Amino acid sequence: MWKKKIVADKKYNIDNEKLIIEESKSADSRSAENIITKEQLMESNHQHINDVKLAMNYFADRIRQCGENHDFTKVDENFKDFYDSFHRSQVEKDKSDNFKEEKWFKNHLNSERHHIEAQEPENVNLFDVLEHIADICMAAMGRTGKFERKEEINPDLLVRAYNNTIDLLLSKIEIK
Repeated sequence: MWKKKIVADKKYNIDNEKLIIEESKSADSRSAENIITKEQLMESNHQHINDVKLAMNYFADRIRQCGENHDFTKVDENFKDFYDSFHRSQVEKDKSDNFKEEKWFKNHLNSERHHIEAQEPENVNLFDVLEHIADICMAAMGRTGKFERKEEINPDLLVRAYNNTIDLLLSKIEIK
């Protein structure tokens, strides 16, 4: 029995939003162009703090988006293929990884970004990494009650994810 209805066709999209900030050169002695008063420094510090809050809220929204859209290919128009494969495995008592050759699974890997161990998305980012971590932990604990690390993440992937996340954030910032 389903605990709650999953609506796969509702996709949260924040991709077109910009993070509007103001210049804050006086918040740092290396970029300040003049002698800064205590009041100016305090105002600039508050502005910087609010700018960081804006970025962190954007990150939180991106993480929420990952959760809301997670495994959408298992509940969309491909559900029949997914269910047929699942059912066949049960009837045949097949506990192998043969499902990885199925059409639905290939679509799943090609459409979803979080299976970074199987197929690294172009411009992989830290949100992909976090969704992957959530997926493997929740799947393992929910299905077997235990989690065993079976994979190693390529450190180069993590560096790319870090750099791509910086690029993603920078692409969202607009200085007014």
